[in-house]
Amino acid sequence: MQPRTRTIGGYEWQSAEQVSKYLNREKEPEREADVRGAHQRMVALLPVAHDAVFEFMDLGAGAGAVSASVMRAFPNARAILADMSAPMMQAGGEQLQPFEGRYRYVELDMNADIWPAELGGPFQAVVSARAIHHLTNERKLNVFKHAFDALAPGGVFVNWDMYRDLAKEKADPSNEHNRTAGSMDEQMVLLREAGFQDVTCRLEERRRAIFFGKKS
Repeated sequence: MQPRTRTIGGYEWQSAEQVSKYLNREKEPEREADVRGAHQRMVALLPVAHDAVFEFMDLGAGAGAVSASVMRAFPNARAILADMSAPMMQAGGEQLQPFEGRYRYVELDMNADIWPAELGGPFQAVVSARAIHHLTNERKLNVFKHAFDALAPGGVFVNWDMYRDLAKEKADPSNEHNRTAGSMDEQMVLLREAGFQDVTCRLEERRRAIFFGKKS
């Protein structure tokens, strides 16, 4: 896939330079601590036993940080990592070596109406972290509907992502994530519209929250 010049929709992550800068920032101790804490909370929301055999999908998986956290917590879990960035997937192939044989990447543009059949499913869980906020609310709804359809009955969607804080936006109008990030209420409405039940929002800090929904 050739890199696109658009910035809305996440296409900037097709740039190797952008990916390299991001992955280097992720190594900073404070960021590592934030990610580790959020991933622990995400894992705790998955309704499966420690030794359960199940498959999950990671949307906008990048280099596989969330998938690694889930596979580390559940030794019999297998992952489908969906992403459209070749540099991210290459980095994931290096970082996920301890989980060789338990995961595979599928190229996916979350902006697309039709998703590839290679994604498979149904899944016990769909997870995502800091990826879907790049999409407009219209596209977010499309992603949430696909996530809902990909889940088995009783499966859950757990998304740690940025949200738009209208109060802080006035104080920081230059924040680039205000281009597309939905407010907490908007995202919860979209999840319900996609069909999810028991929709909740947790861990509200630094303009990030964990959004949760269940397929009955």
